Amino acid sequence: MDTMKRLFGRLPHYCSVSRYNCRFMCLGVLTLLLMFSSGYLFFENQALEDELEYVTHEVDILNAEVPDPIIKYAPLLVTVDDPELKELAGSMESPEEIYLFVRDKIEYSEEYNKERLAVQVLENRQGDCLGEADLLAALLIAKGYSTDDVVVAMGHVNVLGEDSHHAWVEFNNNGKWIVLDATSYLGNYEFNTWDRESYYRTFYAKPYAKFNNEGVHVNLISEAHRKKKYY
Repeated sequence: MDTMKRLFGRLPHYCSVSRYNCRFMCLGVLTLLLMFSSGYLFFENQALEDELEYVTHEVDILNAEVPDPIIKYAPLLVTVDDPELKELAGSMESPEEIYLFVRDKIEYSEEYNKERLAVQVLENRQGDCLGEADLLAALLIAKGYSTDDVVVAMGHVNVLGEDSHHAWVEFNNNGKWIVLDATSYLGNYEFNTWDRESYYRTFYAKPYAKFNNEGVHVNLISEAHRKKKYY
């Protein structure tokens, strides 16, 4: 009571601080404190959520609700056990040679939804960004590199001011994650040009899924980030 009187001691003289009024005042102050605390926690949590651009979840690839239906069967695209593909991978001496083969010998095609299996891309010598990435990843894994070190990333990038769906390969090269992008405009670079951070920063890349022949991780992002065009 004394504390409340001190708190409200400077109120105008016509304001009463009777026992009942003090009770109401106490309730009011407590309510305000609770509202403030709740609001603070809400905004604090919201800030943390905003700070995390996407949250990674391991999902059931058969039942997950994902940004692109193709992700549900994405691991099947990396056909590492194909005999012709394994023979080709075995004939190459380095990941750089594998990258340059896909970059220079596989024609980029805008015929989406056609050649996307790695073995199809190899056979037809053409594929879209996802098809080329599938082949590149399959060759690296068939060469003997661990699936812990090779993934296909699907997401969106900004190229020449235009946002587009895209796919690329991320490869752990002697302890350093680099991006190997063999497709179209973004494939005009040498091996080991981009580490992962600089690629993300330069092309505003935001992956929503990463996969290889063993499984898939899905990054949940807002629908606003999804685009219709592949680059």
